[in-house]
Amino acid sequence: MMQTIKIESFEYKTSKTGNKYYSFKTDQGSMSCFEDPVNAELVKYGGQSVSVDVQTRPNGFKNITGFHNVVTGTPEVTTSVINESPK
Repeated sequence: MMQTIKIESFEYKTSKTGNKYYSFKTDQGSMSCFEDPVNAELVKYGGQSVSVDVQTRPNGFKNITGFHNVVTGTPEVTTSVINESPK
């Protein structure tokens, strides 16, 4: 599922079976990535928001499986007043 996450920090790790991967701390919790091309992109953007594919396993672990792009800018927020009280 594609979603936008903010990468807060990351760490290179080795699994119990010897697989090398990155563990990412994000604004949506911890996520792992075992895909070298995806990791190569993600480590460039620490502290930034990125659009990625995330797969949640039945045990609750989240794996990043694809990188789309860096999310730039902030969304514009508008407000309006409804039924303003008379002055």
